[in-house]
Amino acid sequence: MMIRVVLIVFIGIIPGAVIAKCGLPRITNVKIFNNLHLRSLIVTYDIEETESDFVKVSLHVFTLKGVAVNLGSSKVFGDAGTLMGGGNKKIVWRYGNLKLHFIRVQLKIDNSKPIDIQCIVNSVDSMRIKQILSSIYGIRNRISGLKHLEHVKLFIKSQLDSCHVLSAMQQFRYSGYTGHNIIGHIPGQKDKNGRYLLTAHFDTAISSPGADDNGSGVAGLLEAMNVLSRYNFGSSVDFVAFDQEEPGSVGSKNYVSDISKKKYKIKGVINLDMIGRSSIKVNSQYVPPKLALLYPFIFKDIEMSGNKADFVLDITNKTSRRLGEIFKFNSNKFNPSLKVVTLETNRESVKAISGLEASDHVRFWEKGYPALHIGEGGETRNPTLDTPYDKIELINYTFIRDVVKSVVASLISLAKIENYNTYTFKVNLLKSQN
Repeated sequence: MMIRVVLIVFIGIIPGAVIAKCGLPRITNVKIFNNLHLRSLIVTYDIEETESDFVKVSLHVFTLKGVAVNLGSSKVFGDAGTLMGGGNKKIVWRYGNLKLHFIRVQLKIDNSKPIDIQCIVNSVDSMRIKQILSSIYGIRNRISGLKHLEHVKLFIKSQLDSCHVLSAMQQFRYSGYTGHNIIGHIPGQKDKNGRYLLTAHFDTAISSPGADDNGSGVAGLLEAMNVLSRYNFGSSVDFVAFDQEEPGSVGSKNYVSDISKKKYKIKGVINLDMIGRSSIKVNSQYVPPKLALLYPFIFKDIEMSGNKADFVLDITNKTSRRLGEIFKFNSNKFNPSLKVVTLETNRESVKAISGLEASDHVRFWEKGYPALHIGEGGETRNPTLDTPYDKIELINYTFIRDVVKSVVASLISLAKIENYNTYTFKVNLLKSQN
């Protein structure tokens, strides 16, 4: 039987990462020792920089499918329960004759203080975003840039694994090519079937290095994952990097078609596609005449401000209206410097402007799921779209950071952040470890 051990230490922050506490203590220096002779698992750790006198620690065991295991015949002792912060903590679990193989050990920590959401939002880092984008920049196309495309897949997977989120690769075939959607998963603590998705595609047009389209969206997704993976949520949160968006949202089509085979429910999707260009220069934003006619009040305001490319578009449909309102509310509350312009599509607007459906969010709309498209407006702001000139030198990292801050605030609100955190790692109980 496949077993997962969850060491619940009510505190939470992934060890080794540099991040503000945001109302939570920090746990560091986690080490695992498996003594086959004594049939015991030993976990050592430190609790540093606590903002309260006490934290609470406990040990739980689950199968890899999430089923709780009764520890009645085994013994747990050491630094579990209510204790002071500090170093040299140790918990020993004597698992005895239990038939275990692979397990997951998870630290979960709580000091019974409210989480500072503004602090979490402010921890989004433009330098990390720049480093991520630099790592994936270059042609990522199955025809003209296959080697780099495969490299980027592995890079995205490694980023998920380094943040200790559960990860998977969904395989599909397209025109002789083996595509992969890359999925990171934070399981919900109360609603395991309900999921909120943050998505972005990582492939490029045939001749484009894809800094903005869509390296900016992937960098934003991975930075949001880096921040949010340190916490737990009432509902599950998934981070999905789609392959083969450029030929017609092929990867997301395969992903959505697979949902019907699963037991979970998609509660909302935020899709990031082209969030890297912004300017305060007059006339840096082109407004198509048809769009101005369909949304006269919105684009009149943009015209009055000098047609500046200083906003992000939040594209919704009727089903996604509430999701869009939540995004804009949390953006205004926690990140008021970002200007959000909401466009709700309808048959008339989509017929007039096909670009309103030109990304992976449309695959969710087709199946009736609420989904937002967060972006800059494609070629209305970026004339180098799908060309060799979509270069990294033109990226505005402050703008990406601000968009990601609003995304983080929205997902915290939607998925209901919990006031504890977990840290999970895998152990083979049939193998000695020290």
